[in-house]
Amino acid sequence: MDIVERFAAINAKPSGDTVKPHKPLLLLIALSRVWRRKPRLSPFTEYEEELKSFQDLFGNLVAIYPFGRLVSDGIWEVTDWELLTRNNSGDLVKADLVLKGALGGLTQEIYERILSDDALIKNITSNLLEKFLPVEFHEEIFRRLGFSKMRTVYRISESSVEATFSFSESGASEGQGEYGKSMKKDSEFIVYLNSLHSIRAIGANALAESQAINPFFGDLYEPFPLSKSLKDLLRDQTPRVVILSGHAGDGKSTVALDVYKALHRLDPKEPLKAPLREREEIPVGSHSVTIVKDMSELSGAQRQDWLREAFAEGSGSWLIVSNTGPGLSHQAPLIFDYANIRYNSKR
Repeated sequence: MDIVERFAAINAKPSGDTVKPHKPLLLLIALSRVWRRKPRLSPFTEYEEELKSFQDLFGNLVAIYPFGRLVSDGIWEVTDWELLTRNNSGDLVKADLVLKGALGGLTQEIYERILSDDALIKNITSNLLEKFLPVEFHEEIFRRLGFSKMRTVYRISESSVEATFSFSESGASEGQGEYGKSMKKDSEFIVYLNSLHSIRAIGANALAESQAINPFFGDLYEPFPLSKSLKDLLRDQTPRVVILSGHAGDGKSTVALDVYKALHRLDPKEPLKAPLREREEIPVGSHSVTIVKDMSELSGAQRQDWLREAFAEGSGSWLIVSNTGPGLSHQAPLIFDYANIRYNSKR
């Protein structure tokens, strides 16, 4: 397996039909540090600060998980690895990591391979972006990481248009003038259309999290009939808990996005500035509406805590999204118990 394939083979945790961005982003940060001739190994806090600079694009990003878990992928190392404290899940403990001054970064072997080979760094970087991260963020990620100027190259066939990225030392862009700008925008829209499915890993916009901030979403947007009923139900001042379940890709998160925009009185066709957080609380009249965008992504303990809170007195109304299957089946007994407690408390 060559070095590009080793990066592409990282065990990135699934999030719906794509992957969580933590590991790919941390690797891109490490590659950019090599590109800028920074030290191979650096304190955790430096990586944490750089990773958090992408939270406006990807939502909450926790650096401690990829910082430790990348070691098992064979391309990352952490000093004093055997002496560091782990939690019950086997992950490193941030306080201990900082206290002991442990450093992390690419392995010596990989660092030496890429340090004097800018072309290889570019190849690995482009491959990580294409495989793991939404195409609409690629140029912004390049810019923030401090790589040289790059340009978007479109491969056009009879059936599709795909975007790849190449570095341009001069920074010159192709397709100047109004015609060039129009053609580029049309091509970008076709790329967006090709990213709506989940057939391959580049189906970034199969997820509602990406749709929420994509400027093209409004051109295709058509509200679900269910959305209006939920908006009216949750605007009512009677506290209630709504569980919205279904299979991946059924449109649950898009319905939640509709409700979120309606309660905030936002244009349903306008993109948000950032994806929905795991939990959003919205003031509505004399109470609040809490939206949990995907209960299936939470730990078992977190699900129990939020379900208990949802069914407690004075907690307002809740819209909870959860995949049918393991996520909801594990929660069903809890939902019944909490609903029963709430009902009996009013008798």
